[in-house]
Amino acid sequence: MSELELLDRSLASSSLASDVFFAGEPCGDWRMNTSGSGHAAFHLVLRGSCWIHLSNRAELPRQLRSGDFVFFPRDTAHVLTASEHAPLDKDTAVEAVRPVGATDDQTALLCGKLLLEPYAQRFLLAPLPDVVVMPAGGEGAPKIVPAIASIMWEELHCNDRPLSVTLNQLADVLVVQVIRFAVSQGLVTSGVFAALADPHLRRAVLELVRAPEQAWSVELLAQKALMSRSAFASRFQAIAGRTPLNFLRDWRMQLALGLLRNGRSVAEVAAATGYDTEASFAKAFKRTIGIGPGAARSS
Repeated sequence: MSELELLDRSLASSSLASDVFFAGEPCGDWRMNTSGSGHAAFHLVLRGSCWIHLSNRAELPRQLRSGDFVFFPRDTAHVLTASEHAPLDKDTAVEAVRPVGATDDQTALLCGKLLLEPYAQRFLLAPLPDVVVMPAGGEGAPKIVPAIASIMWEELHCNDRPLSVTLNQLADVLVVQVIRFAVSQGLVTSGVFAALADPHLRRAVLELVRAPEQAWSVELLAQKALMSRSAFASRFQAIAGRTPLNFLRDWRMQLALGLLRNGRSVAEVAAATGYDTEASFAKAFKRTIGIGPGAARSS
């Protein structure tokens, strides 16, 4: 199993819901600040260019060009502008908005936020850097991305009333691809993907991921890694950011979410994730996820 295979299984167990709330050509001396919602945010440059400024950061502003997709996994404070000079006022200010395609040389943007249950957000997004820029046609960028951006452009340009459901579901695909890009480019330096990439931990992580129903202990996992218990536990904590048994719990709960949403019974899910009884599984699930298994099945 590769990092991307693990990502695929993790995403399949999660419930992504993108919300595109801006799509058009901002006019005048505009500023776009979508931070502060408490959700991950994203921007796609459909045409033209703009600059992204990170608030309270020493990093230089970065220019975004047509086709670039930028993702903020943790609602990092930022502002997009037409100028490379950081604005004194960070609040959103757009004099007017024209429909996409109204002019040939105007910058066109698509902006949104990602709605994701807190548990999946911790599992999938917490290990990512504060900002991920996926350049159009850049090295490692998934080849599907330009096609998705083109479909979004057509939806916005050719319809007086673009369908929000189309834009939101296509944005889901872009979010998945930017996470894939971050993992494949080695931008994830902690968490489960980093542990899987570590040559010392990889074997133990693979065993745990492939057979979460087994009664794993730190000692047994250390044996799989050909390490002492103390060395394994220390290295796992340093790289994954959690103890081996906490990771086991998190992985079991991630799988349980997907199984429940696919209609599996609580008893089946309990057995598949290593719990002896439905009651012990339900207690662990609610303590970790925040809702009971029955509520998760119907969500």
